[in-house]
Amino acid sequence: MGPIEPLDYHHLHQVADLLERTFRDRMDSDGRAFLQRLRQVGRSWPALGRREPGWIPELGLWGWVWVEAGRVVGHAGLYPARREDEAILVNVAVEETWRGRGIATALVQRVLEHGLRQGLRRLWLEVDVGNRPAQALYQRLGFSFVTTRWRWALRLPRSAPSLPHIQAPVRPLNRRVWKPLAPHLRRLYPAELDWRFPLEDLSLLTPGWWSWVRRTFHGMRVMAWYTGTPAWPRAALFWFHMPRGRRQWLFLAAGTEATPEDLAPLFRPLFRGKKASFVLDLPEKVFELVLSSLGWQRERMLEVWRFDYVVRAQ
Repeated sequence: MGPIEPLDYHHLHQVADLLERTFRDRMDSDGRAFLQRLRQVGRSWPALGRREPGWIPELGLWGWVWVEAGRVVGHAGLYPARREDEAILVNVAVEETWRGRGIATALVQRVLEHGLRQGLRRLWLEVDVGNRPAQALYQRLGFSFVTTRWRWALRLPRSAPSLPHIQAPVRPLNRRVWKPLAPHLRRLYPAELDWRFPLEDLSLLTPGWWSWVRRTFHGMRVMAWYTGTPAWPRAALFWFHMPRGRRQWLFLAAGTEATPEDLAPLFRPLFRGKKASFVLDLPEKVFELVLSSLGWQRERMLEVWRFDYVVRAQ
């Protein structure tokens, strides 16, 4: 079979150990939860019925491993994206002592070949800013840089910063005041990057009866509020409630002219809650000073890259 094998259940514990060693310094709670899930599935009985090699249905993941003397020393995975002709390259990892031997290149090439056979149009991936070996690999294999995103984290309980000069009221968001703010949500969260966020469609965030029906059908809960006046709304914040124990996602809608007086009050309701951990994903450097002053910490700086099969075929 050779060093590259389709991912199977008996590999999962070793893959979890490999990912933990490789990404330990930058792994968040979601990553640790994924490792726990890997080990849990690895202890379970394999899925019954016909299954294509490399496909782990409990994880919704395609995967391949590089095996030397029965030991997994490299791994790459592929998640189907919400758009049926796109997928996400994940977990490209090689043991430190085995790097520089072309293992990562071979694994990613295997993923690309699989995507071609599946008729995919595009692959996406994220890589930490500063990871130059990985960036060089992806560029060499035909991936293109798209953008840089900063992921901010806020962990409570934490005392709210003293901002006595910021007294702007915060009001529940409604459909009437949402219209002028709506374009800013898409500016900060482009539609082509929807795969990065824990929502099938960001329109589920917006106020209104139909959005409420759709959220209820999906079992979702969203809270939203804004600053400014009904005639002149300045910024809005959405709290997408995740399952208990998961980090809570926030989405911001604000124009480039928004000031600290517009943004800071939006986060005030978070400090009244119980212990929680929040994540806020934004384009590089957007509202950096305001977030830092409010106790947010820059958790990761991620580059987004993509591979277009159609472009290459032409």
